[in-house]
Amino acid sequence: MSPHHITVGLQYRYPVLVVPKLGSTGLCIELHRPFCVLPPSAARRKGQPMKTNENQKSTREYKVYIHRLKTWVEVTEEQYYAYYRDIWATRKRAQAHGRCMCPKSKTWMCDGDCLACEFRAAGDNLSLDYTVEDGDGNQKSWADDLPDDAPNAQSIIEDRELLCALYQKLQELDPEGRRICELIMEGKSERDIASIMGYNNQSAVNYRKQKAFDRLRVMLGDYI
Repeated sequence: MSPHHITVGLQYRYPVLVVPKLGSTGLCIELHRPFCVLPPSAARRKGQPMKTNENQKSTREYKVYIHRLKTWVEVTEEQYYAYYRDIWATRKRAQAHGRCMCPKSKTWMCDGDCLACEFRAAGDNLSLDYTVEDGDGNQKSWADDLPDDAPNAQSIIEDRELLCALYQKLQELDPEGRRICELIMEGKSERDIASIMGYNNQSAVNYRKQKAFDRLRVMLGDYI
């Protein structure tokens, strides 16, 4: 008997690979059936092609869910991945930081707008009211260290006085310097001022502007 032998018996439904086990005398003492050779499927026996990934891919339907319209829209494969690629990336980042609690059964509703999502969570974001202990054992929140840019009453009064003085001192400038300052307060650039006042270049405007500013600094010395 050959080392590998294909046999078909009544006890076997399908052809099997039989491996003989020889004893010390060289006689076959046992047969092993490592595996069986299964017959081709019914579809293959009838000559029908087997389903492949390419066939399944070509018959797949692609749809996207428009959350605002609450409806599904059929799209191409390219449009499908272009629409969902950023949404998937946004949800993945939010989940990594614990900010997305959307269950798997509801992911089809995700449109990437986390601020308006009902499954939004705080995650690893901490509130400005979150308190920590400093080196002296005092409790303080992060909001305590934020600078307060809101003007106080004193600074508002001082700015008002400076503005009134500025308009008053502008009248004491020469007509050319006063006109340049007025155009600057209107938001005009040096190029625009040169065109309006008939100067050949911006350098002339810059020279007269600096001259007017130096004069104003002297006159407003009590406020600056």
